[in-house]
Amino acid sequence: MNHLPSREEAWKVLTKYVTTDHLQRHVLMVEGAMRHFARLYNENADEWGILGMLHDIDFELYPDEHLDHAPRILREEGFDEDFIHAVVSHGYGICVSVK
Repeated sequence: MNHLPSREEAWKVLTKYVTTDHLQRHVLMVEGAMRHFARLYNENADEWGILGMLHDIDFELYPDEHLDHAPRILREEGFDEDFIHAVVSHGYGICVSVK
Protein backbone atom coordinates (compact mmCIF):
# COMPACT_ATOMS: atom_id res chain seq x y z
CA MET A 1 0.00 0.00 0.00
CA ASN A 2 1.49 3.32 -1.04
CA HIS A 3 -0.24 5.69 1.35
CA LEU A 4 -2.46 4.53 4.14
CA PRO A 5 -4.73 7.25 5.49
CA SER A 6 -5.03 7.76 9.20
CA ARG A 7 -7.94 6.11 10.94
CA GLU A 8 -9.60 9.54 11.22
CA GLU A 9 -9.19 10.17 7.48
CA ALA A 10 -10.61 6.72 6.69
CA TRP A 11 -13.58 7.40 8.97
CA LYS A 12 -14.31 10.65 7.11
CA VAL A 13 -14.30 8.74 3.82
CA LEU A 14 -16.53 6.02 5.24
CA THR A 15 -19.13 8.41 6.64
CA LYS A 16 -19.52 10.11 3.26
CA TYR A 17 -20.99 6.85 1.96
CA VAL A 18 -22.17 4.99 5.06
CA THR A 19 -24.59 6.98 7.20
CA THR A 20 -26.76 4.42 8.97
CA ASP A 21 -25.94 3.66 12.57
CA HIS A 22 -26.21 -0.12 12.21
CA LEU A 23 -23.82 -0.28 9.25
CA GLN A 24 -21.35 2.07 10.94
CA ARG A 25 -21.40 -0.19 14.02
CA HIS A 26 -20.87 -3.21 11.77
CA VAL A 27 -17.77 -1.78 10.10
CA LEU A 28 -16.34 -0.74 13.47
CA MET A 29 -16.75 -4.30 14.72
CA VAL A 30 -15.06 -5.63 11.60
CA GLU A 31 -12.27 -3.08 12.07
CA GLY A 32 -11.72 -4.36 15.61
CA ALA A 33 -11.66 -7.98 14.50
CA MET A 34 -9.24 -7.20 11.70
CA ARG A 35 -6.91 -5.35 14.08
CA HIS A 36 -7.00 -8.33 16.46
CA PHE A 37 -6.09 -10.83 13.76
CA ALA A 38 -3.40 -8.55 12.32
CA ARG A 39 -1.70 -8.51 15.71
CA LEU A 40 -2.01 -12.29 16.02
CA TYR A 41 -0.31 -12.73 12.64
CA ASN A 42 2.25 -9.94 13.15
CA GLU A 43 0.73 -7.85 10.36
CA ASN A 44 0.04 -4.12 10.15
CA ALA A 45 -2.96 -3.56 12.44
CA ASP A 46 -3.63 -0.09 11.05
CA GLU A 47 -3.76 -1.36 7.47
CA TRP A 48 -5.94 -4.34 8.35
CA GLY A 49 -8.21 -2.19 10.53
CA ILE A 50 -8.78 0.40 7.84
CA LEU A 51 -9.49 -2.36 5.33
CA GLY A 52 -12.08 -3.73 7.75
CA MET A 53 -13.58 -0.28 8.26
CA LEU A 54 -13.98 0.35 4.53
CA HIS A 55 -14.93 -3.15 3.39
CA ASP A 56 -18.62 -2.23 2.91
CA ILE A 57 -18.04 1.27 1.49
CA ASP A 58 -20.67 0.84 -1.24
CA PHE A 59 -23.18 -1.42 0.54
CA GLU A 60 -25.57 1.26 1.80
CA LEU A 61 -25.82 2.99 -1.57
CA TYR A 62 -25.80 -0.13 -3.75
CA PRO A 63 -26.88 -3.17 -1.69
CA ASP A 64 -27.83 -5.17 -4.78
CA GLU A 65 -24.55 -4.30 -6.48
CA HIS A 66 -22.27 -4.62 -3.46
CA LEU A 67 -18.59 -4.25 -4.40
CA ASP A 68 -19.37 -3.25 -7.99
CA HIS A 69 -19.04 0.42 -7.04
CA ALA A 70 -16.36 0.14 -4.34
CA PRO A 71 -13.41 0.36 -6.77
CA ARG A 72 -14.65 3.63 -8.28
CA ILE A 73 -15.42 5.13 -4.88
CA LEU A 74 -12.08 4.11 -3.41
CA ARG A 75 -10.13 5.33 -6.48
CA GLU A 76 -11.90 8.68 -6.27
CA GLU A 77 -10.90 8.85 -2.61
CA GLY A 78 -7.26 8.18 -3.49
CA PHE A 79 -6.82 4.56 -2.45
CA ASP A 80 -4.34 2.45 -4.39
CA GLU A 81 -5.14 -0.67 -6.38
CA ASP A 82 -3.74 -3.09 -3.77
CA PHE A 83 -6.06 -1.64 -1.13
CA ILE A 84 -9.01 -1.73 -3.54
CA HIS A 85 -8.26 -5.35 -4.42
CA ALA A 86 -8.19 -6.30 -0.75
CA VAL A 87 -11.56 -4.62 -0.12
CA VAL A 88 -13.26 -6.13 -3.16
CA SER A 89 -11.88 -9.62 -2.66
CA HIS A 90 -13.71 -10.01 0.64
CA GLY A 91 -16.77 -10.82 -1.47
CA TYR A 92 -15.04 -13.55 -3.48
CA GLY A 93 -17.40 -16.36 -4.34
CA ILE A 94 -20.40 -14.45 -2.95
CA CYS A 95 -20.85 -11.35 -5.07
CA VAL A 96 -17.54 -10.92 -6.97
CA SER A 97 -15.04 -13.09 -8.79
CA VAL A 98 -12.00 -11.18 -7.46
CA LYS A 99 -9.80 -13.55 -5.44
